[in-house]
Amino acid sequence: MADVLVNEKEVERYLNIQKNKSKKGDIIDIIVAEDLLEKLPSIVNKYGFSIVDGDNIEARLVRIVLEFRQLF
Repeated sequence: MADVLVNEKEVERYLNIQKNKSKKGDIIDIIVAEDLLEKLPSIVNKYGFSIVDGDNIEARLVRIVLEFRQLF
């Protein structure tokens, strides 16, 4: 099950925890508020993740699939 994250701080906190648990190639799902979509690429890249897929799931929420690539 994916985690629902509604603001930038939650996304950063969650990805910081996940990067310490992840190894290259690991896939995680998150659900974010639609208004975070423009800022999301720079946030996920900061923690070594890349966006590989996304789906609208319900009103103003989007499921995002991330892959840990550790590109830093």
